[in-house]
Amino acid sequence: MKTLSTGLAFLLAGCGGTVIEGSIVDVAGKPIPGARAAAFGTTCMDQTDEQGHFELKCPAGEYDLIFSADGYTDERMTLAATERKTYDLGPQTLVKIPESKGLFLLVNDSYEAMKPGELVGRRKKEGGTVTRSFCLDREASQPNEVPAGEATFFDYEHPGWRPFRLDDEGCAYRDRKNKQHRWKVEYRERAKFTSKEVNEGKRLVTIDFEPGEYFIADWKGFFVPVEGESDEKRYGGYWIVVK
Repeated sequence: MKTLSTGLAFLLAGCGGTVIEGSIVDVAGKPIPGARAAAFGTTCMDQTDEQGHFELKCPAGEYDLIFSADGYTDERMTLAATERKTYDLGPQTLVKIPESKGLFLLVNDSYEAMKPGELVGRRKKEGGTVTRSFCLDREASQPNEVPAGEATFFDYEHPGWRPFRLDDEGCAYRDRKNKQHRWKVEYRERAKFTSKEVNEGKRLVTIDFEPGEYFIADWKGFFVPVEGESDEKRYGGYWIVVK
């Protein structure tokens, strides 16, 4: 929840009332007409015009504000509007909710489903040593091309995922069983990411990609197997190619 101090307020010329104004936009910065701005628990509310602008005329006080529109996530903030001024909140960004659940990539100002990919899990035993690898099956996977830098995703109640950088052999993860019969990781490089909840079960995710190949694996404590008939163990997710 964002907090806006009165330091961002400026005087409303010629008027002694308290006004809270701003705009409601989508992730591309385009206005959302008919969106709603309201002070929670009060009758102080307004709908945006064609330019996405709203204006709340409220008694001076402290408010929990909510900005909403059908088919979008909500945005909330707390505002101490304790003086007779105009409080300009600027643009409040709402994210359009995909129709289905999953992990989506921001492409051309909209969230799109990613092409699926698969890892193949292989186990090898040599003498008393057991090794495992989880590597990309390029023939069974479709690349999702992403430019280097920060990429934005929308997590809509996805069961779980982890981003891994692939090594030179296309593997996301390697480990071996030690003498104590415990698995010891030999290769695992995770991509850095941040996550922000925008509504219950809905999160905005930013992953910082350097050039290379990655795999965002379906994850529930470990890789999630793909259902179906196969002689090899396969695990689902998304192959990311960063240029």
